[in-house]
Amino acid sequence: MTLKSLKRQVERLPAGDRELVEEGLASVAELMVEARTDAVVEVTESLERLDSPTDAGGASLEARNLLRIFGDWQRVRDESVSTGELAKHGINRQVLEHRRKAGRLLALRVPFKRELVYPVWQFGGDGHPLESLGPLLEAAQEARLSPTDLHFVMTRTDREGSSLADRLRDGEVDDVLVAVRASGAQGG
Repeated sequence: MTLKSLKRQVERLPAGDRELVEEGLASVAELMVEARTDAVVEVTESLERLDSPTDAGGASLEARNLLRIFGDWQRVRDESVSTGELAKHGINRQVLEHRRKAGRLLALRVPFKRELVYPVWQFGGDGHPLESLGPLLEAAQEARLSPTDLHFVMTRTDREGSSLADRLRDGEVDDVLVAVRASGAQGG
């Protein structure tokens, strides 16, 4: 669905529902620009109030989907550090760029932000990138995982509260590579 078609669907809603959806979409746009985590709850609550049978066009569903997507990007931001933050800790920008271009470091570009962010699970206790990232990024590429999908695969926790990122830091590199390849085969 395009933004234009969403706008048309919102315009067809009854006035009360339309106001709620417009308010929610405006809040989502604000969140995307300002990255205000506290506002996610506010938007979610306002969309939950809109479970109206008059929303036959699916505008509230589309708004919820946009919110889910934004929530995913907010999570990426929360679980990552910027180049500037890493530089403050003595990690050279040129080294980060070289490792990234060589396929030995994962960088993500969050919508509406110019700077790249680096998921924190890639760094050891000393703050430097893990040496096992090269093979991991190769496995993700073989599995056709996008960088964002790889981040979510690495940070998803199992029943015991452990993630592949935890296992990678614990040195279980071969097991993590198998799991990443399998995640791609199963659609992330």
